[in-house]
Amino acid sequence: MVLAEVGLALAIVDATGYWASPYVFCLAAAILAAGFARGFGFAIRTACAAIAAVAIPYHVEVASSDPALTVQWAAELLLIALVAGYARRLFGEAEEQSALARKANDLLTQLNAVARTLPASLDLEETLHTTIGRLRDLFPIDAIVVLLDEDASESTWSVAAAEGIRLPVLIPDATLPYPARQALAENRSVLATNGLSPDTRSAIFLPLSARDRTIGLIAVEHRTPERFGADELQLGDEVAAQAALALDNARWFSRLRTIGADEERTRIARDLHDRVGQSLAFVSFELDRISRATTNGDSSIKDELAQLRDEVRKVVTEVRDTLYDLRTDVSERKDLVVTLGEFLDRVAERTGIDVRFDHAGDRRLPVPQERELWRIAQEAVTNACRHSGAATIKVGWRCDDAGAVLEVRDDGKGVGDPAVPTRPDAYGILGMRERSAALGGRLEILSPPTGGTLVRCEVPA
Repeated sequence: MVLAEVGLALAIVDATGYWASPYVFCLAAAILAAGFARGFGFAIRTACAAIAAVAIPYHVEVASSDPALTVQWAAELLLIALVAGYARRLFGEAEEQSALARKANDLLTQLNAVARTLPASLDLEETLHTTIGRLRDLFPIDAIVVLLDEDASESTWSVAAAEGIRLPVLIPDATLPYPARQALAENRSVLATNGLSPDTRSAIFLPLSARDRTIGLIAVEHRTPERFGADELQLGDEVAAQAALALDNARWFSRLRTIGADEERTRIARDLHDRVGQSLAFVSFELDRISRATTNGDSSIKDELAQLRDEVRKVVTEVRDTLYDLRTDVSERKDLVVTLGEFLDRVAERTGIDVRFDHAGDRRLPVPQERELWRIAQEAVTNACRHSGAATIKVGWRCDDAGAVLEVRDDGKGVGDPAVPTRPDAYGILGMRERSAALGGRLEILSPPTGGTLVRCEVPA
C-alpha cells in the first residue's frame, strides 16, 4: 500500500513539472508513511527510488534544470525518511513498554483474584464455614450441602458440610439427584425443583472446579417453589468459583502436612538409629570392658560402673523401642486395630502396666485418617506410661456408620484442672489437638471424678 501511494505520487509529480510540481509535497507524505510502516531501511530505499524517479527525467527533459533544486529536495526527502524511521523506533519502544505494563497489570489482577479466593488460614473447616456463611449472606437457605470427591473412589462423594439436612458421611454418585449429576458431568450450575432433601422445591447445584477438574459440589436448597432464579445462580457461581480453589488448597495443605510429618518422623528415627543408638551401644560395650578390667580394684567403683552399665542398657532399650514405634504405621493391609494392638502388647511387656484393648467396628476409615488416629492413641498411651504413674490403661476403639471414637483411659494421677490452659511446651497434647482438627474431629482431655485421665477423640459421620 505504501509503494502504491509512492508510485501514484511520483506519477503525478513527473506529469506536473517534476521538482517544480505543486504536488511534490505528496512524496514527503508517502516517504513518511514508509518510515512509520517499515523503519529506516525501507524509508531510505523508498526515498532514494523517489529521488531518482524524479531527478533523472527532470535533468533529461528540462533544458534549464537546476542541480541545486535536485540536491535540496533529495536532502529533504532523505531527512524525512530518517525522522520517520527514528519516530517509528520511539513509538515501538513505547508500545513495548505499554505491552509490558498491560501484561504486568493482567498478572497483578490474576494474583489479586487468587489472593481473594484464599481464606485467612488453610484450615478446611474454616474454609467450609466461610463459604457457607457467604452463601447465607447472599440469600436465605433452608438446607446447604458441600460435597467433596472421595479420594478412595471416583464414584463416591464425601459430605464435607451439611446444614439443615442429615446425610450419611459418603454418598454414591448414582444416588444423587439428576440435576446434581448433570451439574457435575457438564461442570456448570443447574437450577432444579428437587434436591438432596425430600422437602426441597427449589435448588441450585454449583460444581466446584479447581485445577481443571471437578472436586465437589455445593447444593443450595429451599422449600419454597421457584425461590431461586438466574440472579441467585450467578451469585452462587461467583462464590463457588472462589470457594473451589480455597477448598482444594486446604485439602492439599492437610495432605502435605501429614506427608511432611511422616517423612520427618522417619528421618528422626533414622538419625536416632545412626547416631544416638550406635553411640549408646558403644558406651555400653566400653562400660562392660571397664567393669571386667576392675575386678581387682575398688569395689565401690565396680558397683558404680555396674549401675551405670544397667542404666545405659535401659536407655538403649528405650531408644530401640522408640525407633520401632516411630516406624510402625497404619497401611492398606494393616489397619488401626492391628497396629494399635501390637503397640499395646509391646507397652505392656516393657512397662509391666496392665493394658487392655477393647475394639468394635464393622468398617475402616480411610488410611490417612486412621494414621492420624493411630498417632493420637500412641501419644496418649505414651503420656500415660511416662507421667501418670498408672497401673492400668484401657484403650477403646469403635468405628461404624455413626462415626469413630477413640478413648485412652488410665487410673493415674490425672491432668489436674481441665480448665487450666495447657503449657506452651506441651507439644504432645498440642500435636494431638492438631491431628484431631485435621480429621474434623473433637478431642477431649478430662480428669473424671473417679480419677485418672481420659483422652477421647470423636470423628463424627
